[in-house]
Amino acid sequence: PLKNLYGTLQISDKAIRAASNNAGAFASLLSGEMQNLIKTAQANLNGMLYGNGKKFLGYADEITMSPNQITLPARFLGNFAVGDKFEVFTAGNDATGGVLTVTGFSGGKISFTGTHTVTNQDRLYMYSADDESTELNGIDSIFRKDAIYNLPVSSHAEILPYTMDGDDTTLEVLNENQLLKFFDNYEEHCQGTPADILLTHPTVRRALFEDLRNLRTNIDAAELAGGFRGFSFNGIPVYSDIKCKGGTLYALNSDSWAIHQLCDWTWLSGEEGGVLKQMDGKAGYIATLVKYADLLCDKPFIQGKASNYSATKVN
Repeated sequence: PLKNLYGTLQISDKAIRAASNNAGAFASLLSGEMQNLIKTAQANLNGMLYGNGKKFLGYADEITMSPNQITLPARFLGNFAVGDKFEVFTAGNDATGGVLTVTGFSGGKISFTGTHTVTNQDRLYMYSADDESTELNGIDSIFRKDAIYNLPVSSHAEILPYTMDGDDTTLEVLNENQLLKFFDNYEEHCQGTPADILLTHPTVRRALFEDLRNLRTNIDAAELAGGFRGFSFNGIPVYSDIKCKGGTLYALNSDSWAIHQLCDWTWLSGEEGGVLKQMDGKAGYIATLVKYADLLCDKPFIQGKASNYSATKVN
């Protein structure tokens, strides 16, 4: 089923009354709010492209997480509330325990109950354990350890993509030697090299570039979308995105991926065609932006991923 992606905007009764004597001012107010919501929804959609179908809540470095408490970057604290249930995973989608429940906040720290085992990773990722109907099945969905598009991986090995995990005892940096090993096994798995793009975190790209620069006199250049110049590895352009998991690299065949949707972003309208409707019991109005869509891969078995390497080290 397609995922239900929503966004809402609220306009107070005061704002509407202030613009009531000037139709142009009201139209400008409403248009500005609508455009801002569309831009925000598009940005949120871009963030989901790297997800695994669960709602992403935040990440924490390993040293900031104990068996019953996490210190989170401030920008992620607002994603949690007392009573929320969440799960913790490594970059390779390995669960570090069961479902955890938030019990309180103190000085940038979240306390929780439940079973969590601290692992040898320098970055861990938190996802909501509740509804999965409002998040795209992003790139990481085909690398989940339980099921791919609701097909249990234990009984459908023929659709599994290639994965390679780093040594969890040393937390190696993803360098040239590691990637050469990755590509040797990836080509064996796929009977070729179907990938046409490498996606990774900026720290991995920088570590790889430094490694190549120290070992070679020439680094293969690549022309990326938008006129940007980068470099390539094994003949494939390397593209970095801060939203990609640290210590991770994806080898993807872009032709296998597509957004399937019923419509583009559109506004929910009432019976009379109106977009704005009064909020129940409040002096304000609300409008809802909606998109029914999902990101799907029709050939998971020709994709690859290297993960569980150091997420913070460069060299």
